[in-house]
Amino acid sequence: LNMILIGIIGPIYSGKKTIANFLKEKLKFEVLSINEYENKPKKLIQYVIKDLKKNYVIYGIDNDTLSALKEFRRRPFFLLLAVDAELNVRYQRRKYSGETSDEFNDFMKKNDENWGKIYEIMYMADFTIMNSSSKDDLYKCLKGLKLKSKDILRPDYDTYFMYLAELVASRTNCIKRKVGCVLVKDSRVIATGYNGTARGLKNCNDGNCKECSQGESGGKSSTCLCLHAEENALLEVGRENKGCILYCNT
Repeated sequence: LNMILIGIIGPIYSGKKTIANFLKEKLKFEVLSINEYENKPKKLIQYVIKDLKKNYVIYGIDNDTLSALKEFRRRPFFLLLAVDAELNVRYQRRKYSGETSDEFNDFMKKNDENWGKIYEIMYMADFTIMNSSSKDDLYKCLKGLKLKSKDILRPDYDTYFMYLAELVASRTNCIKRKVGCVLVKDSRVIATGYNGTARGLKNCNDGNCKECSQGESGGKSSTCLCLHAEENALLEVGRENKGCILYCNT
């Protein structure tokens, strides 16, 4: 899969159109508008998947078209890019555009009333850009994101397995720290482990390990009951699986 569909979301005068123009001029993205497809996201999806070697960008997402994001976000080729700027900066941009004579307090009130839902969606974005300075700084930031990289949608194996190690660490029962380990062979996960007391014993976070409860060990003392994440993973995999790669988040 080579195609990328980027949706740009943000409040008024945050820089959505500027980003879309950058993607069009510098990275050869085709710019699309939700409104051109009569607010029918599936129709837009049908258009972009006709050519999986092109890249597309959508801007103009507002409160009336937020529902379309549900259709886009379930697609593996979609990225949501949020852009924001300080309220005063956006007010000055609008003021200099000549579109309004609103005072700052009026602009702030309208912003709160009309863009609350936008901000809720922005928290779910894959990338967030603050665009409160110059256009050159914005372009530099966009170049740094490497939005045409093949790994941006689908992480390489090392990144993928390290993400898994972080997830495994969330299962720890040791009160000292969170550690996760993943053992991989031929690009397949064959065992996982997290730090904590051995199977069959009362958990460390239930007060079973006196060393950790006293703020001491965390697997470093001979009297500590907690096993390392690596130990637990190796105990699960057994001797017969040689030549594994171990991923650990510490």
